[in-house]
Amino acid sequence: MDDHPSPPDQPQELADLAERLNESLRLSGASSAEQTFGIGCALGITPILVILLVLFIFKVINLILALILLVMGLLVMVGVAMLVAQRARLNGVNHAYHTAIKPRSTSTSLKAA
Repeated sequence: MDDHPSPPDQPQELADLAERLNESLRLSGASSAEQTFGIGCALGITPILVILLVLFIFKVINLILALILLVMGLLVMVGVAMLVAQRARLNGVNHAYHTAIKPRSTSTSLKAA
């Protein structure tokens, strides 16, 4: 009894394996990016609101200027959070590749030899 797949099935199995591993990498990267973006937004909005509230209370700025500055601050905060989340996604994919996929491919290539 031969446990090896027939040659025509092998390309399909390799394609399925590649799709599963790619999906695993994508999910690990997405998870890291979502967490980082959420934390970045949560931590970024607090100083913006505190600074604008203090400036508004001491009559340094009026309501319209405070709202304009709030929108500008939120845009900058979201931009920075997106950059940090992108970096976290790349690091998450890199970490998942080196801990889960690369050892598996190395052991598979050793078995084939």
